[in-house]
Amino acid sequence: MNSPVQIIDESGDERELTGIEREDWTGKSDPCPECGGQEFNHVSTSGGRYGRRDGAVVMRSDF
Repeated sequence: MNSPVQIIDESGDERELTGIEREDWTGKSDPCPECGGQEFNHVSTSGGRYGRRDGAVVMRSDF
């Protein structure tokens, strides 16, 4: 599943992050074809479930 991620930067502007595919770059073990860099930032997301317990909203770990 490919889904864009929308973020709001420090100035309040909305931005959209998307992935790209490049034929000249096969993976993170290769240097970046544009800058030659070999260290890369990444974004990670995960889902979960929230519920209520004793009037407080909690993230469920038993689901």
